[in-house]
Amino acid sequence: MPKIIKTFELAESTLNRHQLNPHTVILTTASLSNMSYGLPSDDELVAAAAQHKQDMRRVSFWKNESGFPFPRDGQPVVWVKYSKAHKCLEREAITQDYVYQTLKKQPGVSELIRVPQIYRFIQDDEIDYSLIVMEYVRGKTVRQWLQEEPSEERKHILWNRVLYALETFLKFQPPEPLPPPGPVGGGRIAHLVFGQWAEPGDAPIEFDSLQALQEYVNQTTVSFELYIGICSN
Repeated sequence: MPKIIKTFELAESTLNRHQLNPHTVILTTASLSNMSYGLPSDDELVAAAAQHKQDMRRVSFWKNESGFPFPRDGQPVVWVKYSKAHKCLEREAITQDYVYQTLKKQPGVSELIRVPQIYRFIQDDEIDYSLIVMEYVRGKTVRQWLQEEPSEERKHILWNRVLYALETFLKFQPPEPLPPPGPVGGGRIAHLVFGQWAEPGDAPIEFDSLQALQEYVNQTTVSFELYIGICSN
């Protein structure tokens, strides 16, 4: 049986207590109501993630996925995302919960932009993966819409919706006090540009200001351009 070494349920109160006890399940009225919907157990989800990872070894790298609906057969009740980058994924869960809670306070907007609710974060030492368990949102991805929609007018409407969502996120007020660049609660920025093999990685340092981040990006860009120039000669 998998040994769960960390599990917690996210709720609005989590945003005010980023220091999480690694052996404690945070239960609130909201999370208890989620559990009553018949969500799968930690053991079931960890086993499913291990099986999914094994299945992905049989497909090409570019079709490899790090998320899946559960149950995979039948009517999904949750979407599970997993990664070896434990801290990176945990910060992603907390940040996504912040976005969900912020949209929840704007009923008109939340009907147009759907951000999945985070139900649970699990870290397991047997498969060495962390899992985010979130709401399963039915629908099509932007890529699917573009592939299936022949009308240029409809595509234009779709892109306008994407732009509206991005503009809405950019208008979000960050948590108080004003934090430096990075995830909600602090920490290094996690992004694909800092990772490898299609896995997000952590920035080499925590940036204490936008200026520090800009200086790092400028320096890295110059170094990359010099490398490309040397290799092309």
